[in-house]
Amino acid sequence: LFAISRFGLASLTITAAFAVMFGMFFGLAQYLQFVMGYSPLNTSLRVIPFALGMVAVAPRGPRLVERFGAGRVMGSGLLLASLGCVIMSLLSADSSYLHVLAGILMLSSGMTMTFPTATTAIVGSLPLDKAGVASAVNDTTREVGSAVGIALLGSLLSAGYRRDLGDTLDSLPLPAEALEAARDSVGAALHVAQSAPGSAGDTIAAAARSAFASGYSLSMIAGAVIMATVGVILVLRFPDSG
Repeated sequence: LFAISRFGLASLTITAAFAVMFGMFFGLAQYLQFVMGYSPLNTSLRVIPFALGMVAVAPRGPRLVERFGAGRVMGSGLLLASLGCVIMSLLSADSSYLHVLAGILMLSSGMTMTFPTATTAIVGSLPLDKAGVASAVNDTTREVGSAVGIALLGSLLSAGYRRDLGDTLDSLPLPAEALEAARDSVGAALHVAQSAPGSAGDTIAAAARSAFASGYSLSMIAGAVIMATVGVILVLRFPDSG
């Protein structure tokens, strides 16, 4: 029962963390390009701090586990990452990159505390002759979490975008096809804005950027709730062996 409990909770941890991480990156790449106006290359350069944060924090993980136990380290990591999601949820159409950077570093630090510890718990929970099974489960939870995260948080982002865009576009002198395309995605909305007559283009672009930021905020709030919930469970219920 001890092994199953550790195995299951560690697998849940990996699934939740990867779901939120991939959902975060799915929206962030679009936010940096369409809302903040960076090129694809500059967007990729501006997410590098996530990896740098992992490199800086990762070596401290084993010492933290030895001192506080795997459950507390994983739980604290998810709670820290949850705070990063809260920071990201406060982004608006006018936010600076420093705001994004603060959220990225918080998320990176928390997830770096979580990933290696959870993987070790999964592999270490089963006998050596089942190491292949443990490794396969670890990989599967990552893949499932990534897919679920993009689907779930991406759907919330899209719903928030369409909701916030509301009736802003209905009063504009544009074809119905163009208005529907603008509602589908922020990229399409900015494309429509470029060909819109008069001041309608500026109205569409501003509304689309604001609506996307609102949708991304909704998705990050959901991500924060997911990680905080799993983090609390880990702190309270994860059976450390010492």
